Amino acid sequence: MTEARGRINLEPAGVRAWPRLGRCDTRRMWQFLRGMLGRVVQRPRARLRRGRLWSIADMPAAEIGRIVGVVRAIGDATVVSPITERPCLYYSVRVHDYERTLAAEVGGVAFDIEDGTGVARVDPRGAMSALAPMHLHNGLLTAPTQRQVAFLEAHGYTGTYLNVNYDEAIVKPGDRIAVLGVGTRVADTDGRSCLQLASSPDVQLVLGDDRRATRVRLPGAKLRRRPGRNIG
Repeated sequence: MTEARGRINLEPAGVRAWPRLGRCDTRRMWQFLRGMLGRVVQRPRARLRRGRLWSIADMPAAEIGRIVGVVRAIGDATVVSPITERPCLYYSVRVHDYERTLAAEVGGVAFDIEDGTGVARVDPRGAMSALAPMHLHNGLLTAPTQRQVAFLEAHGYTGTYLNVNYDEAIVKPGDRIAVLGVGTRVADTDGRSCLQLASSPDVQLVLGDDRRATRVRLPGAKLRRRPGRNIG
């Protein structure tokens, strides 16, 4: 125990004290924790997995549900992703540094989903992405491309491009995805009921491609008994 300038230090001599955080460090830590908390609260992938699974033929109108199927293009309609220039039917881009989101954009054209029981028409404009993205990074050895600079400038960004991360996810024909949202039923040219899904002011579509969200359990599937294990 030592005494310095009228204050008593209870730490033994020779023991190094923990460094104190300054105001700047505390603010950066709070911004980081707030960003992490925002991701946990939103968590579109968890919402997608919790959604009730329906076949396209059985999904009722005006009820939130999840369908799983294979994506089919409608004619030749496609869009080009803004960062990697890949032809697709839907894209989601988020540009961020270690503290905040710098720019975000989604876009796409309508496409169909088939699951063996029917076909659903999906309008992905404004949909939330739970897709696995492609990651790109600008650092000391990686300069931004012209498309990356143009994308950020179009969203009003004028800062540095050091330690900027680009997350871009797309949906293309042939992909197997899950869609969560509220559907409507309309009659097609043959008088049959056709399911359509699109975002609304109350419910935003969620698109995802992870295994848990796209897993389809057949109704009536039997539980197989493992050798030497009792199932009661």
